[in-house]
Amino acid sequence: MVQSLLRKGAYRGQRVYRAEDGLVRVELEGGDRTILPVIYWALAFKEAHDSIWAGHLRGPPTSERLQRMYWWPRMREAVQSWVAACQDCGSRKAKPKAVVPPLRSVRTGDVCDRWAIDVAGPLPVTAGGNRYVIAAVEYTTRYAVATAVSEHTAKAIARFLMDKVVSVYGPMREIMMDGAMEFGSKATAELLELMQVKQSTPVSYRPKLLGLVERFHRTWKDIVSLYVDEGQDDWDDFLPSALYAYNSSRHSTHGFQPNELMMGRKLRTPAELLRRSRVTHPHSTLQEYHEVLLQDLSKARELAAVALQKEQRSTRDRPRDFADEPRLVVPKALQADILHFAHEDYQGGHQGKTRTHERLRSEFYWPGMYADVDRFVEECVDCASGKGRPPNPGPSPGNITPRRPFEAV
Repeated sequence: MVQSLLRKGAYRGQRVYRAEDGLVRVELEGGDRTILPVIYWALAFKEAHDSIWAGHLRGPPTSERLQRMYWWPRMREAVQSWVAACQDCGSRKAKPKAVVPPLRSVRTGDVCDRWAIDVAGPLPVTAGGNRYVIAAVEYTTRYAVATAVSEHTAKAIARFLMDKVVSVYGPMREIMMDGAMEFGSKATAELLELMQVKQSTPVSYRPKLLGLVERFHRTWKDIVSLYVDEGQDDWDDFLPSALYAYNSSRHSTHGFQPNELMMGRKLRTPAELLRRSRVTHPHSTLQEYHEVLLQDLSKARELAAVALQKEQRSTRDRPRDFADEPRLVVPKALQADILHFAHEDYQGGHQGKTRTHERLRSEFYWPGMYADVDRFVEECVDCASGKGRPPNPGPSPGNITPRRPFEAV
């Protein structure tokens, strides 16, 4: 294949040539790439997918890693076939179920303005005594920070925030966390007050609402599970590698590496550094590097912000999959009556946007339903005048919010 392309001198308008080091390369828009012979494909696949730097991630991240260095015709199809045939991935990972969340999308803001934090565990006790993982994910870049701890106390949370997040990336404007006791402790509250950080708890006793960091927990667990021994007491040794694989892979939401948006440069694997050709663009002075870095970061973050907004809009308006949970498609003539029914509270008063969404999505569907709900609630005359407020039922065993969430099992 390589010799055939070299004799032709081009492939679909792209120049093919032999470089000084003897390798055959093709000129592409993002830079020249080495045309890899078929006999070396398996080695490249293992490095870009199976290695500890790659973390057995899906097809797009694997393809993106390979495309930084190599090229061959129909490369993406070959990558997808390799990933689909990976036995390790098939034994652990399941295809995620696409759902439309009932809550409104969270505005991202500037980089490092908003973080989400959560604790995973208890996990098998390691040789170092670790049982939990504290993780924080930045909302704009999707950059993740995590560490293994022996206990998830308020002191451990505060130390993680100070040592791993604030001291490295600076104070944030807002941090999102669930209603666990250690997050509402005096130590955590004093630290956040000292840094003038707003603490947000989306809904008490519902940790799944922190979907961004919950999804990261699932990702690192999938990666680590493929490398631990049978006793599963060394998972904390592979946590840093899982972080590297996650932050160095192109994120499906905005299309960039989280590290690229946070740090201004792509993380590289040893295979890239071992190449003879230069892997970074040379700069004559530090000032030139600084100017180029700022320009690249600004452009990348603007593109990421546009991609995030587009993803949030498409998530709300995406057609639902009725294969597992059939819902009634409401015709235009009945949509107003359905909205009125879902907005009313059985205790008197009216539901807000979030609860109206939840009541509707369990039974009904029509295109643009979520936008119609927002508009209907905003234009409700009773809500605007205060007549739509539900009566205060007073304290009772049925409406007291638990002080401590359920333990993980």
